[in-house]
Amino acid sequence: MVRIQPLPGQKNAQTAIAEATPLTCQITRSRSVKAENLREGDIAVPLGGLQAQHPDVSIGSHPYFLDVKDGEIRRGTHLVARSTNAAALDQVIDAIAALVTGLGREPQIDPLV
Repeated sequence: MVRIQPLPGQKNAQTAIAEATPLTCQITRSRSVKAENLREGDIAVPLGGLQAQHPDVSIGSHPYFLDVKDGEIRRGTHLVARSTNAAALDQVIDAIAALVTGLGREPQIDPLV
């Protein structure tokens, strides 16, 4: 194995890259609101408006269908928001819960961890 040493006053490539690329780490947080008997189409337009107001928060909706018993199916939508900005995330979750309430459903907000 040949090891190449930099000339005096020069940096090796790894050191130069590490110094030129500061390491920053942001935690992406995720929260959700569950709404039983809510179809995605019922909330799509207001959710799109909320997304436009909060471009730093990613908002998504995921329908679910649960077979509970004797062929009975429970359905609803999980509304998920993700962001590195915790305050903006909380604001969006509160707004989503208000939208769900305004549509006559009971929002179930995930617990904070």
